[in-house]
Amino acid sequence: MTQKISYHIRFTFPAGEEQRERMLPSIDLFLRAFEEADRLIAGSLGLELDYHRALKEMSESYFYYHITLKLSWPNQILLGAWPEPASLRNWMNMARNDLFGSAGTDGVVIDEIAERWDKWARIEGLADALLYTAPPSEKLEPLLDDLGTALSTLGGDDAVTLD
Repeated sequence: MTQKISYHIRFTFPAGEEQRERMLPSIDLFLRAFEEADRLIAGSLGLELDYHRALKEMSESYFYYHITLKLSWPNQILLGAWPEPASLRNWMNMARNDLFGSAGTDGVVIDEIAERWDKWARIEGLADALLYTAPPSEKLEPLLDDLGTALSTLGGDDAVTLD
């Protein structure tokens, strides 16, 4: 079984060649961290992930990336019917936005993130087919640090848009 999910990331920055060049390392760090986040999110449901990222559009003041995730449940027996595409997409968006909102925030409690993801998986009906396992804190903490570092260098949440 496989399922495709797509989303976009837009990085906005002050116009000018110098500004763009200065932002490239932070954009790269953010994109690598978000790929790791998608792998961690998918892995918490036992899913494997084939990840593709493409720069779709760029100008003097923004980069627009298209991300495609191909999720699979290889050689496993599902606990129930394969989840509805919208349910899996909604859950991944909620988890991704949770990480995005938690990045660079003092006092983030990893256990609370895991509890929210578990709750959302049940709400979306994913727990009927897939077994949720909390993301390990030793992977989640450095990921949140990387996202926080990239966001602060890029100028905060307003510089990055997920859709």
